[in-house]
Amino acid sequence: MGSQTRLPFSESPLSGKQRFKLRTLNNFVFAIVVFVPFALLTAYFSSPRFWIAWLSDAAFIAILYYFFRVFWDKRPIWIRCPTCEKRIATNTPWKCGACEAKNEHVDDFPFIHRCEACGVEPKAYQCHHKECGKLIFLTNDESVRNYAYCVNPITEARDVEIEHTEFGLKQRRGKYRLELALLYKEVEEAENKLGSVEPKTQTPEEKVEEHRAKRRAKTITATEIYRRERKVNEEKYKDDPEMLKLVNEDLEDWYKSGDWERIV
Repeated sequence: MGSQTRLPFSESPLSGKQRFKLRTLNNFVFAIVVFVPFALLTAYFSSPRFWIAWLSDAAFIAILYYFFRVFWDKRPIWIRCPTCEKRIATNTPWKCGACEAKNEHVDDFPFIHRCEACGVEPKAYQCHHKECGKLIFLTNDESVRNYAYCVNPITEARDVEIEHTEFGLKQRRGKYRLELALLYKEVEEAENKLGSVEPKTQTPEEKVEEHRAKRRAKTITATEIYRRERKVNEEKYKDDPEMLKLVNEDLEDWYKSGDWERIV
C-alpha cells in the first residue's frame, strides 16, 4: 500500500461518519448562535415597540429555517483521499459492495453512512479520482470487504482500478468459467471423436466411470487455474497488500463456491 497522508479531523475519512451524524446538531447550534444576537439587537432597538421585534424575529426564523432545511441540513461532508490528497464530496452517487445496489439518495444515504437498500455500512470507499483508485478506509479496522465505489468513476481504465470494480470482479469470474469451459470442451470433443467411430451402449459401470472422469477433469482444470491465478496475483500485487488480499479473496470464493462443477 502506498504512503498515506495524516489528515486533520475536518478532512479525515475516519471522522466522516462522526461528522455526518453531528451534521444536523451542528447546523442547529449554528442557527441558534446566529439567531440569539439578532433577537437581542431587534429587541433593544425596537423598544418599546415590541411588535416590531416579534415580526423581525419571526421573519428571521423563517429565513433560518429555509436555509437550514434546503442548504445546511443536506450539505455534503467532505473527506480527502490520503493517497492522492484530493477532496471527495459524500453526496457522490455510489454502489454498495454488499448488495450491489445503486445509492442515489446521497443526501440521506452517503457512502460514509449506510446503504439505503441493505443497511450495510461501508468500511471503505474507492477513490474515483483520475490515476488513483485506491481504497479510502472509513474505519480503523481497514476492512476491504463490501467497499463502496462510485457509480460513474472518472478514473482511467487501469488494471488496478478495474480489479476493484463490480465489473472487474465479474470479469475475473467470467474469465475463470470461460477458460474452464474451453478446456473441458476440448476434452469432450476428443472423447466424441473417439466414440464416433462405433457408438456403443454404455454399461452402468462405464457411465459412472465417465462421469467420474469428467468431474476429475473439471477439478484438475479448476485447481490449475486457481494456482496459476494466485501466482500471478502474488507477483502483480507484491507491492500492494490491499489489492492482493482483495483479488485473492475473490479467487478463493470462486474456487470454493464450486460453480465450475456445474459447467457442462
